[in-house]
Amino acid sequence: MRGFRLIGTGMAVPGIRFSNDDFSGWLDTSDAWIRPRTGIKARYFCRQPQEQVRCGKGTEDAEAQSGPVPESAYGPDCTATLAASAGEEALKNAGVSPSDIGLIICATSTPSEAMPSTACLVQKRLGIPSGTAALDLNAACTGFIYAMSVAFSLLQAGAASGRMYALVIGADAMSDILDFQDRSTCVLFGDGAGAAVMKLDEDNRYPCHFHLGAEGNDEALFCENGKLRMDGKAVFRFAVSKILGEMEQLNQKSGIKPDEITHILCHQANSRILDYVKRARHLRDEQLFMDLDRFGNTGAASVPIALADMKQQGRLKTGDSLFLVGFGGGLTWGSMYLKV
Repeated sequence: MRGFRLIGTGMAVPGIRFSNDDFSGWLDTSDAWIRPRTGIKARYFCRQPQEQVRCGKGTEDAEAQSGPVPESAYGPDCTATLAASAGEEALKNAGVSPSDIGLIICATSTPSEAMPSTACLVQKRLGIPSGTAALDLNAACTGFIYAMSVAFSLLQAGAASGRMYALVIGADAMSDILDFQDRSTCVLFGDGAGAAVMKLDEDNRYPCHFHLGAEGNDEALFCENGKLRMDGKAVFRFAVSKILGEMEQLNQKSGIKPDEITHILCHQANSRILDYVKRARHLRDEQLFMDLDRFGNTGAASVPIALADMKQQGRLKTGDSLFLVGFGGGLTWGSMYLKV
């Protein structure tokens, strides 16, 4: 089997930074309540939450009562523009031309439109050649892991017109589906996009392993009337069990033990989940990367944003091993092992 090599990374967040205390204008919450329970300090939004609340967004009969949100509530950012910005940065970071890309996959639960796909919009905005395969994929917060697996498979199958590079993106505007009057969910999420340029490689120095799974469930994490609802305790139990299970899967399939991995990068949902995993597996502090304090849970963008953040901080070095783990609505989960 050929290798899968990480060539470049990129990330983008919208221009509205929202701190925990900013929610206190209409919610009974504060930084003192949010941070100890989640590890989150701030996040970025494409739209001003105050405007959505003022106009009645987040209630079931909002449109009937208040009409559409005024144009002033919307910024220039959306899933497609964030995805394109992250993709452009990843191409520059990789030193790869748009004409070298043979495949575009965008993982998202919140596309800007039902069609065209976000991947096709990225193709147009970045000038990636006509004829390049482009598709969206929805596996909720596990989406980027799923997309990486699909990209690897399609490149191996020769579906990229002989080109060896794939642009894999995770992008979500979670604010599109948040009820900003529900403090149990709206304080957890943020908007953003992350991207990776991947290369199918003959060099056996770049092995990769994937494992994907799903369990049909519309009770723990789901959308109702267009708004996200969550059973926090059920999601916590699910997340912990799947992260630990994916580490065991890797050990069984490849013989690689958790303590042999340089960096373990999990979906950035809640610091309590990651702290539990760290204690259970006796992981070193420097092994388990976290940046959810600055971005919150950005859905499918969470893992690639963290990947780009690590690279910007100089924490990824040649020869390092990476274990990526995702979990999300569906319920879905998955993991990926690769070397830098």
